[in-house]
Amino acid sequence: MNTTKFLLFFCSVLCLFLISCASTGKKTEKCTEINRKYVDCFYDTESENLKCHISFDQSNFFTLPGKKLTMMADSGERLELWWTIDWLRRGYFFPRWRFALMYFNPDGTELQKEGVRIGECRFREGCNHGVYKGPDKNKNNIPDFITEIVWDNWDYGDDEGVAGYLDHYQHIYKPHENYYEVTHYLYFYPEKCIPPISPRREVCKISDECKPPYVIKEKRLIESKSF
Repeated sequence: MNTTKFLLFFCSVLCLFLISCASTGKKTEKCTEINRKYVDCFYDTESENLKCHISFDQSNFFTLPGKKLTMMADSGERLELWWTIDWLRRGYFFPRWRFALMYFNPDGTELQKEGVRIGECRFREGCNHGVYKGPDKNKNNIPDFITEIVWDNWDYGDDEGVAGYLDHYQHIYKPHENYYEVTHYLYFYPEKCIPPISPRREVCKISDECKPPYVIKEKRLIESKSF
């Protein structure tokens, strides 16, 4: 391979690395079972539901794609967290590595049976937080069924979204209403906060000068549909 071809190859690989989407908020507890390590459920007295937080390790171009977590409800519904590569079928010329949250319902619509994407990372240095909830009448620490899933995706990197503002996408899915929506929020950066607002090796760790609360500039519903 001559020098020109090597440089072209190196630049291509570097570009692919730069368009990966990085992390979900990670728990620190040590546990042998993977779902117990990354899924934290507790009874929320305010909503009278079981509320489960999803986390996972930071991932990048070198992380093997595939399913990372499976979360079940007593109803047979399940959520799956994937580290996936989106490319031509998703409308991207270059591959994009990202987290994707999928919902499945064996008794639902055809699309729900096959699995629908109800959360994803949109930034190469994005921080993600997933939550799902539902009643737990038999007290087995598993939702009887899932009433709502919320996926928050923050741009804590180099101001990759709308220039000059902190971008936040919130995905909400209510399975039994079969209603899905995505809202895009723009916030003003706090005074003295200069992107990136978290270290690249810990993209969910916000620097002190960039911590919330944030002042909102704009809130816009960008997608709403049923599956």
